[in-house]
Amino acid sequence: METATTTRIEAMTAQIGRMNLLAVSGGRRQIVSETIMDLPVNQGYRVRVIYNRVPDLYTVQRILRRGMKEWVKGEVVNVFCDELGEAVYGASCYRSYPVVRDNRWADN
Repeated sequence: METATTTRIEAMTAQIGRMNLLAVSGGRRQIVSETIMDLPVNQGYRVRVIYNRVPDLYTVQRILRRGMKEWVKGEVVNVFCDELGEAVYGASCYRSYPVVRDNRWADN
């Protein structure tokens, strides 16, 4: 039996793409909530994908986690579903580079 949470997470996974998911996190994913999914990368970094229901867009963040503290190291907002895979892959890379349209990684 599918719930709304699994349906949304599966849709996010499909929009990211299987090969991007394997390249970013080796296929691992952590479901934080109904609209938030974390992909562990390396050395405490993770890519967080947040679905925004009202404008039907995504936010992709590069997160550094040490212990129980988290820092947002970069983000791209207002990502369309067809650009999600590229934005997630860009977030997983060590160095920032332009990804989606005119949005650039805002390194913090």
